[in-house]
Amino acid sequence: MTGPAGGVIGTPATGATVGRTTLSAVNITTATQVIDLSDTNHFAGDFYVMRFVRIICDQGIFYYWSNNAAAVLDETKKDGTNRDQQCDWLPSSTPREEVPSGRYFVVKGQAAGTARLSIVQTYKPGQ
Repeated sequence: MTGPAGGVIGTPATGATVGRTTLSAVNITTATQVIDLSDTNHFAGDFYVMRFVRIICDQGIFYYWSNNAAAVLDETKKDGTNRDQQCDWLPSSTPREEVPSGRYFVVKGQAAGTARLSIVQTYKPGQ
């Protein structure tokens, strides 16, 4: 299962291993944030793009994955309008596991809170 994509799916990391940081906490606000999870404050590499990532937040969040550093999230977009801004809803305290479909975690909270993302399994194409 692959998470919602707000844009074109990028090239995944090659030869990456899960011997690196596998947990990241992210401050969530009520404004759209485009978070590069490959930076040193998070997973310190883009190996997570080919792994199952668990997302859980203490607040409900709208989110999608993107390869666009200037991505925009708009939870009101539907019926094919501005497809690159459409997102999914994740209720508070509800875990979800998926393979990211982009480098950036584009997120907007129902209220301020903390999202935790953790790498939980290796993804192998064809499984």
